[in-house]
Amino acid sequence: MKHLKQILFMGVFLLLIFIISIVVIRSPSYTIQTNGKLYIVNKLSKSITVFDLYEGRELAEFPMSVEPHEATTLPSQNKVIVT
Repeated sequence: MKHLKQILFMGVFLLLIFIISIVVIRSPSYTIQTNGKLYIVNKLSKSITVFDLYEGRELAEFPMSVEPHEATTLPSQNKVIVT
């Protein structure tokens, strides 16, 4: 009976250490504040996808007649240039 209690105690102890280590490893040591829009060039589907970084959702997908390679915004951020 004493041996069984020791095994059970050791199992609970190891499980507790495992859970604590998972929480510590997964918690980031930094914070990232994201806002604005992300323009993703989809070469295979020949389109540009726009994501809202704050809400984490897709806003739109614009088809292109040629295969897009790169995208950038102008300083005023009201136009996107795609090459």
